[in-house]
Amino acid sequence: MRHRVTLPTYRATLGWEVLGECEHGHRRLRCGHRGSVSGRIRDEARATRAHNRKSVQPLLVFRTSFSAGDTAGLVLINSGLGPAKIIETKLMLDGAKFGDFSKSSVDKLRQDHLSVPAHATTLGGHPVLDTNWEQFLLAVEKYDRKRHREFTDLIEHRLAIEIEYSSLYYESFTATYPEEPRS
Repeated sequence: MRHRVTLPTYRATLGWEVLGECEHGHRRLRCGHRGSVSGRIRDEARATRAHNRKSVQPLLVFRTSFSAGDTAGLVLINSGLGPAKIIETKLMLDGAKFGDFSKSSVDKLRQDHLSVPAHATTLGGHPVLDTNWEQFLLAVEKYDRKRHREFTDLIEHRLAIEIEYSSLYYESFTATYPEEPRS
C-alpha cells in the first residue's frame, strides 16, 4: 500500500477527507477539491513558478518629452519588476534599417541627420537595465521648439527603434518605438 504524507495545514485549507487508516496507522486522505493530492500540489507548484516569473518580469517602455527649457528627447524606462537583459537592438530611419543602437550607429545618425548637438545613451554590449532604470536615449538640453525642430522631427516622424530583451527566466520580450507603425 502506498502512503502519502501531508501537512495538517493542507488538510484544513484544501478540504481533506480522511478515508481510513492502514495497518501501520497512516491515514488515507482524499482532497475535497479537484483531482488527486499530487495533482493539487503540482498545480500549486506550477502557479508558484508562474508567479515567480511574473514577479521579476521587466517592462521596457519608451516616452518622449519636449518641454521648453528642459532636457528633451526620447526616454527609455524599465518600469517592470525585474532587470532587463538587452539581447538585440535595431535602429531604423525613414523605414530602412540604419544599424543597431550602438555608439557607431548613433554617432553616424547624429552626424548625418542633425545640425544641433544631441546627447545619446547607447545600448551596445548587451547591458542589463535595472528595475526603475530611466534614461534619455537621444536628448538635447534647454529645448527650444524652433531651434530644435529638426531634432523633434527626427524623433517623432523618422526614427524607429526595436529592442529585444529578456528576463531573469530567459523569457524574451520586445519594446518598439513608436508603438504603432507610421504610415
